[in-house]
Amino acid sequence: MNVRSVLGVAAGFAAASMLILLGDLALREMVPDQFDAQGRTGSAGVLLCILLYMAIFAAVGGYVAARIADQQPVAHALATGVVLLVMSALLTVTAWHTAPGWYHAAALLLIVPATYVGGKIRAMQLARESAAGT
Repeated sequence: MNVRSVLGVAAGFAAASMLILLGDLALREMVPDQFDAQGRTGSAGVLLCILLYMAIFAAVGGYVAARIADQQPVAHALATGVVLLVMSALLTVTAWHTAPGWYHAAALLLIVPATYVGGKIRAMQLARESAAGT
């Protein structure tokens, strides 16, 4: 394991985490009436919106990890996904009361596949660059 690998996974984790947090804050500002005083929501539309941007931002995190690590892009994206999954699982335990169980399960199930997509996008870019250079 080299420095670029560690930095890639850390940067991917930080990017995804910050984007998801900012997305949460923005959504609460845009539709405050959909959340109660404790931050809970039962709105399926709001929860699906959160799942959508969470998956997109997790893919961005996977891409960032793959881009910085530069070697084995998919492996680094998946490593980022595992770190995000572990941290999200810990947060889910403490925030279980904020949303229905199906939402928490879906959010956890989407993390690793989403980061894989980000890593795969980077791998395809590298393959195109390699093919263009030959």
